[in-house]
Amino acid sequence: MSKMGNMKFLIAFALLGIVFLSFLFGLWFYSNPQVRKAKIDEYKEKILKKERRFWYNNKE
Repeated sequence: MSKMGNMKFLIAFALLGIVFLSFLFGLWFYSNPQVRKAKIDEYKEKILKKERRFWYNNKE
């Protein structure tokens, strides 16, 4: 029985570690200004394309 409990503990600990590491990666990623600016520009471009398509298709 203790073997099963130990396994659950290890799995929970591993998941917690993965969440923590991904949080640290996110912090690093968003604190990096060049990467952040590039991402923001990319999202802006996507939104503008969608908006242009929307206005073009709904013209009467």
